[in-house]
Amino acid sequence: MSLRETLIMALVIVIGLSGVVWFLATHEQVTEQAWTGLRGEAKRNPWLAAQRLVRRFGQPATELRSLPELRNLPPRATLIVPESHHTINGHLRDEIIDWVRSGGYLIVEAEYPRQKDPLVEAFGVDRYTIEFDEYEDDLDVFEESNFEKIRLPNATTPAAIELERFMSLDAKDVWFRADGTYGTYLLVKRSGRGAVTIVNDLNYAHNDGIGSLDHAQFLVDLVQLREELIRDEGIGPAPQDTPVMFFNRPGKLSLASWLGEHAWAPLAGGAAALILWLWRVIPRFGPIMPDADRKRRRLLDHLRASGRFLWSNGHATRLVEASREACLRQIARSLPHFLSATEEARIEQLVHTLGITQEQAQRILQPQEGGKMIHFWQTIRLYQRVYSRLAIRSAASGTKSA
Repeated sequence: MSLRETLIMALVIVIGLSGVVWFLATHEQVTEQAWTGLRGEAKRNPWLAAQRLVRRFGQPATELRSLPELRNLPPRATLIVPESHHTINGHLRDEIIDWVRSGGYLIVEAEYPRQKDPLVEAFGVDRYTIEFDEYEDDLDVFEESNFEKIRLPNATTPAAIELERFMSLDAKDVWFRADGTYGTYLLVKRSGRGAVTIVNDLNYAHNDGIGSLDHAQFLVDLVQLREELIRDEGIGPAPQDTPVMFFNRPGKLSLASWLGEHAWAPLAGGAAALILWLWRVIPRFGPIMPDADRKRRRLLDHLRASGRFLWSNGHATRLVEASREACLRQIARSLPHFLSATEEARIEQLVHTLGITQEQAQRILQPQEGGKMIHFWQTIRLYQRVYSRLAIRSAASGTKSA
């Protein structure tokens, strides 16, 4: 290796080492957290974080995944029901209402006002859509702050939470009402020996929202609000270790359940009609009856059927024209000089030979319209009269020749 090549290699090594030293001096290795989404149990159960939070405060928390589990609720327990609870209908809804009146505590998320919500309406709660046209001056404030501050009776400080701002609640004889900037977002009502809390939004308590603002503390205060109710009624100390149950994924209303509750009468009538129809069409057991003999129809029957078909489909003029042409052919066979004669001579010949009027002779020679029934009938009758008189004339001519 020559001296020049050695110097070039040394220069490249120096430049490379300088770059490495500069990179290490100006860059620092750090750890950054990245959101990868929910996985495992947290992805399946949106109330997992809420359940663990409630357990840390000394209350057992369980998850209910099916409707039959709602039929045997423990007395004086707490049940949290999110939206889309249309599957809770009929007798099951009545059982939950009776459970609340006997001492249960229900926290339910109201459906959107345009949807029916029999469970919330059973407690006398109305839902309204908030129109922001009335608050045009406050739109800037609405866009800047997307949370409300609500203080529950058992809380020491107001809690900042995100709630649905497009729906307001209203009811009579409420024990507590949480009013926000644009409407009422939460209501607490007594019902018998129990209580029900209706809130317009429970998304803040899901896994992806419970860690924001004061959502966790607000959920705990909301669950423990029942103790404040009991103290206010003077019943005595609140029961210890009352279970908190989360109804997970209520699901969509099945068609069979909806039909069974709202359309059982038409279904029963349709089933009865179907049974009667099957009873009529299903063959009975017994000897096979011979098929009836098919009678051979006459040519005249086919002609009549064809004529009725053409008449009913608006082809009366076609029938009249076909009958006129047949009548003219019969006249030409009976009167040899008819075709070579002029129109005036033809009219004269028909009048003299057949004994008809000139107007009738013109109707035979000229095309006719068959629009009206009376006109059609008169024209066909005229052609039949021509046939009959030509037949009489032919018979008379044959007698004279004999």
